[in-house]
Amino acid sequence: MPVSAGAYVLLERDPGGAPFLPTRWLFVSGSIEYRHNPAGAPAGIDAPDLVDQAFNTWTGVPSATITFTRGPDTTSFGFNFPDGENVISYDDPNDNLETGVLAATVIWVPDATTHGYQSMSFYEITQADIVFNDGVTFTDSDGASL
Repeated sequence: MPVSAGAYVLLERDPGGAPFLPTRWLFVSGSIEYRHNPAGAPAGIDAPDLVDQAFNTWTGVPSATITFTRGPDTTSFGFNFPDGENVISYDDPNDNLETGVLAATVIWVPDATTHGYQSMSFYEITQADIVFNDGVTFTDSDGASL
């Protein structure tokens, strides 16, 4: 029986042992380009379109100051840092994800560069990749397999 997923686990690691600081993109407002690698996407659906819809929902939040823009498809895949692309890939192409993990987002903070915003210091995110796991049957809200 399908089970709804609504939880996440935030895994944090500070490279070099410096005091932990939160992370954020450098700009307060602007657009982040993301790209799909459609290889390995679940058969029978337009997975990139579903991800686009999710980003469009986020961008449509009235108080959102960051928007997401779909760039051209790419052949880059997995957690590939630093390639300068924010990539969404499917079928866990590098076998990074354990059984039970639906997907993971990994951010790139290259050298613990910090910047300030509203009297706080943050590590600067320069790239983020999302990988969907293989061996998972994704379903829509009606229970149809994706």
